[in-house]
Amino acid sequence: MALTVESGTSFPLGATVRDGGANFCLYARGATAVELLLFDTPDSPQPNASISLDPDKNRIFHYWHIFIPGISA
Repeated sequence: MALTVESGTSFPLGATVRDGGANFCLYARGATAVELLLFDTPDSPQPNASISLDPDKNRIFHYWHIFIPGISA
């Protein structure tokens, strides 16, 4: 599944549905890599998408963030 991604914002923490998509932000002190796994349903055994966050584009201090246009809860 190919998704368009944007940098996102470092606030608020968690998953936030906004106009046009969803923002994801988490605090991960000391993390050198973060991967976001997306599932079709809560009981799906495997993710339908996996997105590796870029530390240069998707991190501010200890906060990792990404915005994915077109997805919702």
